[in-house]
Amino acid sequence: MVEHGKKEENEAIEDLMQRIKDEEGIESLKAEDLPTIAPLPVAGEGQETAESRPFSSEVLRNVRMKVKVELGRAQMPLRKALALSAGSVVELGKATGDAVDLLVNDVPIARGQILVVDRRFCVRITEILSSGETR
Repeated sequence: MVEHGKKEENEAIEDLMQRIKDEEGIESLKAEDLPTIAPLPVAGEGQETAESRPFSSEVLRNVRMKVKVELGRAQMPLRKALALSAGSVVELGKATGDAVDLLVNDVPIARGQILVVDRRFCVRITEILSSGETR
């Protein structure tokens, strides 16, 4: 058991360690095995604060995010959705050759073309969306 302070904090740390063990297939994980994180210095005269330091994109390089390619959308009554079976065809709102949307954490960030390379589907990015653009 890790003991860092409050009961809630200890439980959160234990939960995190269990998730890491489960995801990485590790049988035994101790607090010593986790990387150490240096605490930020207390702001004082002449010291930088988190707000005064420039942002570094290095911090984000290993953050995992869900990436999806949206081929199209369809709306149908519930009775039609319940009637779907193997072999059913659902028409999407896009035609062959239309650009597809690339979403990161359900936010559209780019558009592209579907390609097949080595018998695998992939997307060639053709347009990067500005932060204000939507589908």
